[in-house]
Amino acid sequence: MKSPKNAMYAVIPFFIGLLVFFLGFYLSSDIVDSLVSRLFAEQSFFADWPFLKAIAEGVVLLLTWMLVAFLNFIAGYLCLIVVAGPFYALMVENIFRQSFPEHSSKTSVRVLLSLFFLSLLKVIVFLVAGLFCFFLSFIPPFGFVVPIILGLLVAYDCVDYAFEIDYLSLRQRGAFFSQHFFEFLGLGLAILGTSLVPGLFFVLLPIFICGATKMYTQLRMKTV
Repeated sequence: MKSPKNAMYAVIPFFIGLLVFFLGFYLSSDIVDSLVSRLFAEQSFFADWPFLKAIAEGVVLLLTWMLVAFLNFIAGYLCLIVVAGPFYALMVENIFRQSFPEHSSKTSVRVLLSLFFLSLLKVIVFLVAGLFCFFLSFIPPFGFVVPIILGLLVAYDCVDYAFEIDYLSLRQRGAFFSQHFFEFLGLGLAILGTSLVPGLFFVLLPIFICGATKMYTQLRMKTV
């Protein structure tokens, strides 16, 4: 918040994701209500049980809206990942230059395009990883490990903007992450702690990225 420019870069993608989230609700409102009403209107079983029909319709409607909310949440998050990349890159560059003013990064068109396609790749990776963790969570011994894996994935995603600005290769990124594993584990656990409050993660995502960038610059200065 000390930098109005960074605040702007953080707020713009957040409102874009929020717009997608509520737009999904708006477009699906008429469809969900009419679909559930038509479903129960076609059931002759409830003709003599209006009270039971009202309860069953209310339960189905609630579950349907929960599913719609989840799908809208995923759509908003995926849109945020794709759209926010260039904005977060500009934000990270400002923070990066505070520690390394001599750094030659200028957030060129090449870097912004690279971040955009990297964001598309992240969408695929997160979908695959999320699906894998979903099935893994049903195995009792791994139930407690799944949140930590997801926390580490998000922690890596937060610092990946700094990796890109610093022109690190995939091998260098992996080496840095493994070398400072416990620092990233701490970041991942902090992310998990704040995610216990629904929706708070998306509000704090720019702060996590700023914090991960500051952590990266501090660790990098120790090795220079």
